[in-house]
This record gives sequence, structure tokens and C-alpha cells, in this order.
Amino acid sequence: MLLDPSCSGSGTASADVDASLAAAAAALAEKGGKGAGGGGGGEGKEEEKRRRRVAKLASFQLAALKHALRFPNAERVAYSTCSVHAEENERVVAAVLAWLGGGGGEDEGEKKGSSLPNAAPPPPSPPPRPEGWRLARALPAWSTRGIPEGDESPLSLSPEDAAKVIRAHPATDGTDGFFVAVFER
Repeated sequence: MLLDPSCSGSGTASADVDASLAAAAAALAEKGGKGAGGGGGGEGKEEEKRRRRVAKLASFQLAALKHALRFPNAERVAYSTCSVHAEENERVVAAVLAWLGGGGGEDEGEKKGSSLPNAAPPPPSPPPRPEGWRLARALPAWSTRGIPEGDESPLSLSPEDAAKVIRAHPATDGTDGFFVAVFER
């Protein structure tokens, strides 16, 4: 199964053009020009807007990947994005690995309803976590691998797992930016 969910598109050539235009507009605004936004302060707001968008996308990507891994007849699931952001790539994979290894219990966001009197009945229980999945080495001949974040983030890949996923970046690989992780059982 190939899962290529909506992403920020930060690895695409058009994203580079958009970033270049935004940087040029910010430089104009800094010099007192009447460019984008008419004068400073817009850069921080744009960065915060980008961060919120990437966080929402990563949440969706995580849910989509968990759903894909629940298909009973799936034997391989390839997860890919055209993003260069760790939030959409390594951190999604790390969250899924933690979920897969998380011995029973429920997922965040999948808690049962309240047991208070007159409370609404609890929602149906989520399907059980699938078993037997592992992160496999994607495209063994590809040289650019994932980024282990170590202790910087609670959701990061170990160096061993980072070596199993691939990244591409325009500056180093002569292609648009993308990411691929493969799960097998």
C-alpha cells in the first residue's frame, strides 16, 4: 500500500519559489519598502502560521498512517511526503513506532467516554493496534537517510531507524525534497 497523504509540499520546487518570494518581500519591508505587509512583523506571523499548518498536517498524516497499518491484508505500507520538515516525516514515523510498541491501552484522542451519571454513552472502542509491523529499510541504494533527532524531541528516530528511511533534498540530491518510510510485516 502506498500512503502519500496531503503535506506541506515544502520539498517541491514551487515551495522554493514561494520561500524566495517571501524572503525578497521581507527584505524589501526591512529596507522600508512598501512590500508584503508594508513593514516588519509579518515574518514571525508567517512562521507561526506555517508551524500551525505543519502541525495540523502531521496530525492528519499520523492518523492516516495508523489507519493504513490496520488493514488486515496489508503486508507493506510505504509512507511518503514531499516535505522536508521532520514534523511530517521522522516525527510521524517515530510516533507510529511508539504506538505500535505501546503495549495495549488506548491512543491519545481515542479515550472512552465519561462514567458520570447521565453522561453520553461512550464512543465505540477503537480497533486494536495492529501487530507484527516493523520499520524496513527503504531503497537500500539511496544514500541520503533520515535525521535522528536524539533527545531534542520526544518523538524522534533512533540512529538505527533513521538509517532505514530516506530523504531527498534539492541541495544535496538533485531532486525535489521528499521522504519515504516503509513498514513491513
